Amino acid sequence: MHIIAMRKAVLEAYPWVARNLYNAFLESKRRSVDRILDPTFEQGIAHRLMTPEEFFPSGIMTKVVT
Repeated sequence: MHIIAMRKAVLEAYPWVARNLYNAFLESKRRSVDRILDPTFEQGIAHRLMTPEEFFPSGIMTKVVT
């Protein structure tokens, strides 16, 4: 939940700004939902896939036998 606020003087000088600001937040929300629902979830952080051994320090890696 977010609150959008603006100065009354800005709204009086530029009455169109309220709708444009609302539309910008709506578009931002739409893009965020699209990213969340994307099953590939490519974040563009790494240039290649890493193995767990590359990602975690060697002291953390352990085998679990059940």
